[in-house]
Amino acid sequence: MVGATSRITRRELARQFRFPVVRTIVALSEGRELSSAERGVLLAQARRFAARARLGYIVMDRGRTPESLRRAAIEAFDLIKIGEDGGHELYQVPAADSEVVLGPKDGNSRPLLMPPIAPIDR
Repeated sequence: MVGATSRITRRELARQFRFPVVRTIVALSEGRELSSAERGVLLAQARRFAARARLGYIVMDRGRTPESLRRAAIEAFDLIKIGEDGGHELYQVPAADSEVVLGPKDGNSRPLLMPPIAPIDR
């Protein structure tokens, strides 16, 4: 996560850290254990965060991702493993497979449809 955060502006970094889900993911990526309150927030808000962020797929580098982060992400986002190669795992976020309406519920919002990626054959 450190490499990713070093490539964005301080302003954008501050904006991203307003989201509790981002803060908990960063804490786990730094090797910190979550409090029960932080874990509860992650589990309660991850799926909605993924939908609002239009997060469809996640790639994890098994050699660099702490196991606690990997397990928490799989559980919180209800990730579906699609395949793996070269120490990287590809997961689909289930919300990306269905219609997610973003924005105010005033009838002007449009559903977000994400194309599926077929599982990798071995």
